[in-house]
Amino acid sequence: KIKFSILTFSLIFILLFFNNNDIQLYGFTTYLIQLSFVFYLLIRKNNNHIYLLSPSFLTILYSSLTFGFGHYVVSRNIGFKDIYYLKFIQYENLWFITSFFLISNLIVFNAIPFKSFKTYNYSKNIFKTGPIKALLFLFILLTLNLFAERFPDLGDFIYPLKLTVVIFISFLLKGFVLPIRLFFYLIELFLIGLQHWDSKREILFVLIFIVFYEIIANNINLRIKIKHLASILGVLCLAFYIIIVSSISRGYGEYNVDGNPVKASSHIIDFLSSDIAIDAFAANFELSYGYGHSSNAVDIVYRNPLDLLFGSTLIKFLFIPIPRSVWEDKPRSVIDIYTSIFDPSFRSVGGSYPISFFSELFWNFHLFGLLLLFLMFNLLNKGYYLMVIKMNRGKTSAYLIFLIFMYSTFIQFIRGSGIELWLVYGIISIPFTYLLILLKKIVLR
Repeated sequence: KIKFSILTFSLIFILLFFNNNDIQLYGFTTYLIQLSFVFYLLIRKNNNHIYLLSPSFLTILYSSLTFGFGHYVVSRNIGFKDIYYLKFIQYENLWFITSFFLISNLIVFNAIPFKSFKTYNYSKNIFKTGPIKALLFLFILLTLNLFAERFPDLGDFIYPLKLTVVIFISFLLKGFVLPIRLFFYLIELFLIGLQHWDSKREILFVLIFIVFYEIIANNINLRIKIKHLASILGVLCLAFYIIIVSSISRGYGEYNVDGNPVKASSHIIDFLSSDIAIDAFAANFELSYGYGHSSNAVDIVYRNPLDLLFGSTLIKFLFIPIPRSVWEDKPRSVIDIYTSIFDPSFRSVGGSYPISFFSELFWNFHLFGLLLLFLMFNLLNKGYYLMVIKMNRGKTSAYLIFLIFMYSTFIQFIRGSGIELWLVYGIISIPFTYLLILLKKIVLR
């Protein structure tokens, strides 16, 4: 913690000697330096997979890559929209915005309970149920797909049930050889991808879970070895393929594939070699989008520090059941407030732009939000550690499935879709989880 604190404040101090134009051009490097140093510190620890899969590291990884590369593309006006660049060059104090994001990463890192993680002991608990029985749950996943296709308006509510089934199947397969597990994983990704090629997020959640589960269940410590590097490269290539195909399916490049992933795959090479490839890359990975809105949100509050929200967006989920027609002044979400300021016409037709959780806390409490950030991540890391311990015991419970579900969709929370959406997704899965547990008991009998 001391080493990382020294590095972070050194980067902030060095930036003081840069003018605003220099920070615009070179400030992106600070995020990447910070991320590299965090990885160096954690990869050297025993049980490094526990640290590298923690909510804290995932957040630093996501924010550093998004802000680092996002800062780079926005400062050079790369992307399909120049609004981010036009806002960026008007920031009154880019040093403050950059420093705030760097300190946010520092706070998140310091929220890691190193003493607890250090005591982690792996116990190999294998309970084989058989791939044939797992096929039954695969059939349930297929049924949910068909149901979602029949009732497309319920798609957002059916997806949490699909992810819950994916989690369940993995528990049933624990202890079986890797080829069998990979077979089920590929089928799951295929079934999820059939209906979600136009939305990278849903496929990414499944991929995050599979990587997390395989590493924790098999106690895989990460080492700089060829097989580990090959595995990481394989996962990254798969994620890259999914994102590119998803983007082509959504209309990038105007290939008219009608959402067909097979047709979209045939255009990948042409898409990557096209004139729009670099701009599309920035858009596909939400670099200009993620950094542009998050930094702009901090700049808005920096200019108007009296317009704080004092936690209203964080407690909005408590009032979801109350119609706005009954209580007109009930708390609004941060994406509603931000989009209404940034693009009122887009908001009037139901559109929204997310801002990162760091920016949301700043909008609510200014710099005092950093204290809440530490408390929240301390709690999230403890919940994560409890989840890992329960996984080691080999018993499937509704509580454990809920924790894993929330972990798998955690990036949605950090990205800034709103804490209420993240929680609602998890809550929807709870009753269905109990049904699956009951079905499992019946099958095992």
